[in-house]
Amino acid sequence: IFILRLPTNAVGVLTNDGSGNYTWSASSFSESGDYSPTGTWDWSGATITPPSTIPTIAGDNTFTGSNTLSKVNAAGGSATALTMSGTLGEMDGSKTFRGIFLDYTNTGSSSHTVTDTVVGIYVNEITNSDAADYGIFVGKNWDTGIMSLSPVYLGGNESTSKGTLQLADLNNSDYVAITPANETTSYTLTLPASEPTGLLRADAGAMNTTSSIADIDISGGTASTVAVWDASQKLTSLSTQNVITTGYIDGGILVTKSTAATVTVLGMSGYYVNADDDVIEFDLPADPTNKGYCFANTLYAKAITVDPDDADYIIMDGVAGAAGESVVSTGAADEQLCVIGIDSSYWKVTSKVGTWAQETPPE
Repeated sequence: IFILRLPTNAVGVLTNDGSGNYTWSASSFSESGDYSPTGTWDWSGATITPPSTIPTIAGDNTFTGSNTLSKVNAAGGSATALTMSGTLGEMDGSKTFRGIFLDYTNTGSSSHTVTDTVVGIYVNEITNSDAADYGIFVGKNWDTGIMSLSPVYLGGNESTSKGTLQLADLNNSDYVAITPANETTSYTLTLPASEPTGLLRADAGAMNTTSSIADIDISGGTASTVAVWDASQKLTSLSTQNVITTGYIDGGILVTKSTAATVTVLGMSGYYVNADDDVIEFDLPADPTNKGYCFANTLYAKAITVDPDDADYIIMDGVAGAAGESVVSTGAADEQLCVIGIDSSYWKVTSKVGTWAQETPPE
C-alpha cells in the first residue's frame, strides 16, 4: 500500500515502467489531433470566438437547437453568408438530391390552432428598397424554377401594394402584370380540365378565336346594333357614332328581277324589274322614312301596280292619293316609276315614264 501524490490543476500522464515504479509527466492538448468524444460536452457559460474564416464542414452533419449564422458584407464590398456547393455524382434514375431539406412533423391536430403559424422558410421584410431586391432568386435552366404542391399565395403589403404576378418579356426589360381589383370577396378562377376552345386570345397583336365569333358573349351591347371603337378605344354601339364625317359612300345599287305576281319590297332602297310576261304588284314597306325604290318594265309590256301600306300615301303630280291607294301603269314596255319616302306616312313620286294613274283601293 502506498500513497501517490499528484500535482493539482495539472494535465498529465501516470506511467508504470513495468517494475512497479511510477512516474508523472505533464502533457497538453494538441489542436492538430483528431477527437471522437462519446460523452456529452457542456458548453454552458463558455465563450467561443470563431476564426475569421469559417472552416469547411464536410460529410453529413446534424445540428440541434437554435443556430444563428451572422454575416454581412464589408463597406463597399460583396459577401455571401452561406454557400452550399458541390458536384453531383451520377444518378441511376431513382435517386433524389436535395440542397436544403425541411422535414417537420405535426404532432397532432390539437397541438396547432388557427392562431398558430408554421413557416418553412421565412424571408423577413427589407427596409431599403433602392437596390434590386429579391427575396428568392432562381437562376436559369431549371426545369421548374418554383414547384409547389400546395396553393401559391401572392399577398399584398397590407397598405399600398396588392399581390401581383409579373410575366416578363424575353430580356426581362418589360412585363405584363396581373393585379387583382379592389374586391371585398374572394373569387376562384377554375380552368377546364381539357384544352379550352372558343376563347378569344391575342396572337401577334391580333385578336383571334378558335370558334365562331357568334359563340362569344361580350356584355354591354345593344340588341340589333353594330359595335364600333370610339376615339377612346372603347367598344360602343354604332348608333352613338358619327361613322362618316367627310366624303361619300360609293356603293352598288340593289337590282332585283322579279317574276312573282306579288313582290314584297324590302331593304332601304333598290331597283325592281318586272322580269316576267305577266302583270306584277310591288307592295311597299310601312314607314317610308329614308327609303327609295324604282319599278320598271324591260322586255315585257305588262301593267305594274305600286301599292303602299294601308296607312300610307303616294303623292304623284302634286296630288296625294287616299290612304293605301295604289298607282298603276297602262302596261307599256318602257314604263318606270320611282318613289322616295319623305316621312313616316308619305311616298313622293320623283320620276315616271309612261302613263300612271292613282287607283282607289277596294272597300
